[in-house]
Amino acid sequence: MSNRYEDNGNGTITDNQTGLIWLKNANGFDQQDWETAKQSVDKLADGECGLSDGSKAGDWRLPTKEEWEAMVDKRYKEPALSNAEGEDQWKEDDAFSGVQTFLYLSSTADAKNTNNRWAVNFGSGYMSSVNKTSKYFMWPVRG
Repeated sequence: MSNRYEDNGNGTITDNQTGLIWLKNANGFDQQDWETAKQSVDKLADGECGLSDGSKAGDWRLPTKEEWEAMVDKRYKEPALSNAEGEDQWKEDDAFSGVQTFLYLSSTADAKNTNNRWAVNFGSGYMSSVNKTSKYFMWPVRG
């Protein structure tokens, strides 16, 4: 059986459960509002944030609400994330680095309040509707 997360050795981690490729550094950007975060992620490319993967501007994006829900492991708290094997709680550099136990933005709008976007709280593992003008963490994904 393969690991849940696989370090690609180029600043990226593959989630073998979903096929998504995540930035290894979960804290590669300052906290930003949704519009700025979207722009920052769109500019992300090889040579930035520890990347040596050949990616170009436009390859990365903010995850969707559903992608966050697939990543969260509610068996754990602070953070609600499993380790590379998927059998225990995440610890620093297994496989990711810099995971925060706060809110990370998603690309998904809250249908009930279009001024809000969904965000995942890695402290609890739950999703929250947050104002898109407030500043939160961002963790780019592609795939």
